Amino acid sequence: MRVGCLFIPHFMVSLERLDRPDLRDRAVIIGGAPEDRQVVWDCSAEAEATGVHPGMQLRLALSRCRDATFIEPRPTVYEDHFEDLLRRLERVGPFVEPGEAHGNGLPGLAYVNLSGVGAGPNAAYELGLKLAAAVPPGLKAGIGLAPGKFSARLAAIDSDGAPRIVEGSDLVGFLAPFPASLLPVPGAMQRRLQLYGIKTLADLAMLPQGAVQAQFGAEGLKAWRLANGEDDEPVNGRRREEAVVRRLSFPSPTASIDSLLIAIRQMLASTFALPAMRNKGVRRLRVRARISGARSWERTLTLKEPSSDTGHIFFALKSLLGNLVLPGPIEEVTLRLTDFCGETGKQSGMFSGNSGRELQLHESVRQLKARFGRTPIFRLVEVEPWSRIPERRRALIDYDP
Repeated sequence: MRVGCLFIPHFMVSLERLDRPDLRDRAVIIGGAPEDRQVVWDCSAEAEATGVHPGMQLRLALSRCRDATFIEPRPTVYEDHFEDLLRRLERVGPFVEPGEAHGNGLPGLAYVNLSGVGAGPNAAYELGLKLAAAVPPGLKAGIGLAPGKFSARLAAIDSDGAPRIVEGSDLVGFLAPFPASLLPVPGAMQRRLQLYGIKTLADLAMLPQGAVQAQFGAEGLKAWRLANGEDDEPVNGRRREEAVVRRLSFPSPTASIDSLLIAIRQMLASTFALPAMRNKGVRRLRVRARISGARSWERTLTLKEPSSDTGHIFFALKSLLGNLVLPGPIEEVTLRLTDFCGETGKQSGMFSGNSGRELQLHESVRQLKARFGRTPIFRLVEVEPWSRIPERRRALIDYDP
């Protein structure tokens, strides 16, 4: 098996520096203001040198890097750029798997299954150049080709501008000097490896397999095999989902929730009027807004049951956005619909004339409960109808269908 790996260190920071050249050569921390109770999304190499890392509390990051510039994250921008990168890589190899750049799902790392792709004595080098050509202008990426995913990632980290190609005969020697901290194992095992003085992959590879497995279990056996170049984990190509996307740009930026809701209602109506949406229900909707100042905002709604009723869907979206406080004026709003299925319906009882109204009432109560955390509707029930005290005859209880 031949695997290609593309690694863009500090992917989010690199994108921010493309838009703001003044951030170059400065310590940058993405996550929000230091006083916010949030964590670091990504940080530059300058901030990382002071001990800052993704997942750290912003207040702790400020104490370690006082001169850092803190930036609000733009998740939709990072997602769009990474999606574009994955599409470029799929032109090189059919199976592309997004990786975890820092072990926490951050974009910037991708694997490509290159088995059977290319032929000839220089096939590996030519494939490496194709992977490098997929990188958008302005971003620096490491390119690695090796027999497995783990070794391909280390080759990408070790590359210095040109694709790093590792053949099977050189694999064990190539892996030997890398630190054991790069192994994809839990943090508790990493700490134990340090306590035992196992600092490099060579230190782990020279130990007996049985002893490592007895000490660390299944994770230890996996780490020992990776250190010895045994990596048969496949590249799992991502699943492409069907999606319908509608966009609407405002003539002038608006901060009105009512204007946003009107735009959403209009996009829903035009979407379900499409011939392709006939007899289809949708289960998941994502509303994304582009905010003035190159910021973004996003909300996702997952319906309990697929629906093609625009009134029902709009009511659910309106409940989701009811208490929304916009971070700024909206320039453009995008509606993305996914998870489609065939149209379904509910059969009413033959002798229940008010069944439709009851279903509407129950659905309204469920939506209100989802919005406020508890039902704001009550019903009156008899408790002690014989009591002489009026307050004890009946009681109000939650209406929970």
